[in-house]
Amino acid sequence: MDAAVLTACVTLFGFIVVNFIAEDFKRFRNGSTVAAGLAGELGSYADPQARLVTVISKMQQAIAAGNRKQLVFRSIETPKDRIFEANVANLGLLGPELVLDIAFVYGQINGFRVAYGLVSKDHKDMVDEELNLRLGTCLDLLKAVLPRGESLVDKLKHRANLSFVDWFKAHFPWWA
Repeated sequence: MDAAVLTACVTLFGFIVVNFIAEDFKRFRNGSTVAAGLAGELGSYADPQARLVTVISKMQQAIAAGNRKQLVFRSIETPKDRIFEANVANLGLLGPELVLDIAFVYGQINGFRVAYGLVSKDHKDMVDEELNLRLGTCLDLLKAVLPRGESLVDKLKHRANLSFVDWFKAHFPWWA
């Protein structure tokens, strides 16, 4: 085989390998950014979530004590998950396990928002038992999402801080 042809083949092969690694690095960096953003967004919900559990529990206690008239319901515009919404198309960069948890946690958050929005909007038309039941549903949604949400934030932080070499080895073990 001619030396020039061999050199060209080796160069072409090297170019292809470097191109794939460069593309993987770009996807890795983008995935790290998405993971960091989602960890920050979900992490910011933890403290308000704990306060909501307390407030809703006290609302249920007031209803049980016959003090429903003391309750004040304020309507608010449904909050938006700006980082999640902006990165839905990029979730695949995080892998199926994280995407599964992300979908579950944001689904539970949305479920709470819908349930509480209904209570806030229609509480005047509800009898005490219905209001208490709906507030219980809100409370159940808040409590159910907490452990998986906390775990997800930790996983997202881990993914965001993962080195490219460790990520590459995990995805291409035969290479290492």
